[in-house]
Amino acid sequence: NSTYIDCSGDLSCEASTLHSMDSYLNQGDGYINCAGDGSCKRSGLSSTNVIKCAAHESCYFPDYIIAQNDITCSGDHSCFSNEFVSNDPHIKSITGNVICEGSGSCLDAKIESGNHAYCTAHESCATTTISTGGNIYCDGNLACKESSISAMGD
Repeated sequence: NSTYIDCSGDLSCEASTLHSMDSYLNQGDGYINCAGDGSCKRSGLSSTNVIKCAAHESCYFPDYIIAQNDITCSGDHSCFSNEFVSNDPHIKSITGNVICEGSGSCLDAKIESGNHAYCTAHESCATTTISTGGNIYCDGNLACKESSISAMGD
């Protein structure tokens, strides 16, 4: 009885509003998987558990991406954002991590993480505003170039 939303075809779930909530019996089983190229593009995504944007330009120009736990942007330009295209675009993990591991994946985004933010690919968090309750790891080439960073970690 999980509440799983799978958008694995190219451009699937484009310009949609997706909410994956807990099932009746289980807490934290909401799951959104955007695995097709351009899937979940220009959409609003929220989950009581995790969100994965795994393909090229998946979750591109999001209205918002909000999850209780981890948000993973692993495709190239997967969670690429722009305040001129979306109204108050933001990527927010309430208690988990925001993981930007695709090239340019969280470029130009506003990231809030209750735990840590990981920017591990080329320009993955460039020109981004990042605030976390934990640490921020800018490990990719030019990963946090021209970004505004606020970490509250140990």
